[in-house]
Amino acid sequence: MNRGIMVSRGDPDLNELIISAEGISKTESLSDQMPLIHNNVDKIIPSLAAAYLSCHQLDDTHLCESRDYFGLRDFYSLIKMLIFICSEMGKCINHSILQHVVKRNFGGISQIDPVTVFNNHVELCDGEGPDLSPLGLVKSNLTNLSRSFHGETRYLLLITENYAALNMLLYSPDIWPKESENNIRVMFGSSFPYDQGYSTVCRDINKIKLCMES
Repeated sequence: MNRGIMVSRGDPDLNELIISAEGISKTESLSDQMPLIHNNVDKIIPSLAAAYLSCHQLDDTHLCESRDYFGLRDFYSLIKMLIFICSEMGKCINHSILQHVVKRNFGGISQIDPVTVFNNHVELCDGEGPDLSPLGLVKSNLTNLSRSFHGETRYLLLITENYAALNMLLYSPDIWPKESENNIRVMFGSSFPYDQGYSTVCRDINKIKLCMES
């Protein structure tokens, strides 16, 4: 007789999110940058957690077809990016920087505007920040970590209505860092029946696994 075990847990509440984010802040921070991180990141963690819960509730209640599109990984990555900006770059978090980090981790659904949700919960002063355009966000993800504004690279999923974005991604020198050419791999799929086939999907998933392991 075969047996299976399923481990699941419910959505974390506000207090759990705050505790987890504070734990990440302590483990990711450099000791000599603790005051800067405390004054910039730690003090807004409760507001960031409340904003994440609002995004998750909008995703869960009003957009059933995209249920759980935003997950804990996105929230944790947002916290790590903010900590990196403070600890490694010595920058204070302002409105533009937060907007960049939110767009990097909570983009992809046109029906929800995560930037507005976070702005409603987190009060910050204005200031200079990185490029917030779609090409700027893609470039920031592909840039080498030593030159990156946020210190963390995530696997990009770009959904477009035509093939123009593919040419821009492959051949635009503005977003394709020369030092990363050998480390970046582009996988392309379409709505054609062959690209939707089961065997093709399995091969693509296997390619993704190999990239994640290397």
